[in-house]
Amino acid sequence: MEFTHRGGLTTPDSEEALVKKKVMERCARCFVLADSSKIGQVTSITFSDMKESEILTTELKASSYKKYKNIVEVK
Repeated sequence: MEFTHRGGLTTPDSEEALVKKKVMERCARCFVLADSSKIGQVTSITFSDMKESEILTTELKASSYKKYKNIVEVK
């Protein structure tokens, strides 16, 4: 799973995208755990808008992501 503020949450696997989309539709509150290598990467299939979940990540190397309140940097 990769994500960008423009492309949303993406994956190259269509079956994985379908499962993740359905799971996120049924959640009252969604959380995504992603290491810093996933930030700014885009793959072929978008399954959710980035703003629809709380994202926990190891490091925000790109300062453009620090403005989003739904992204939490964990050190």
